[in-house]
Amino acid sequence: MPLQISSALTWQKIELEGHNPVAYITQSYTSDIDHTGELQEAIVTLPEAIAPGGTLKLEVSYGGAITRNYGRLTRIGIPESTASRSDWDDIGERFGVVRGLGHVVWYPVSIEAVSLSDGNTVFDAISAGSVATSRR
Repeated sequence: MPLQISSALTWQKIELEGHNPVAYITQSYTSDIDHTGELQEAIVTLPEAIAPGGTLKLEVSYGGAITRNYGRLTRIGIPESTASRSDWDDIGERFGVVRGLGHVVWYPVSIEAVSLSDGNTVFDAISAGSVATSRR
């Protein structure tokens, strides 16, 4: 089961039902759904298959700092002066605002590889309910 977060963050712990650690491996990959232009993915090995329509509860710990970053925009050729005014998500001492999936993946999600540069695929995936997420 894949989970993704911003490359500005790191996975610390993933547990099933809040007390059973599960095995997982991590990898990073290029994605424009996060302001850094990259996601950290944890591929979780579940102890057994989930029945169709079934649910499970994972407790996920992660951390890091969300700072202004417009790497995804300069990577596709947008001038730095323009890019720096377009991606403004930041958590600082005096100001904090983070928009979410499609801008900054600051909470774990499970989504197929989609791209903002491919029309409405990100927003179609969100509206179709094919993004698994839960925060508290």
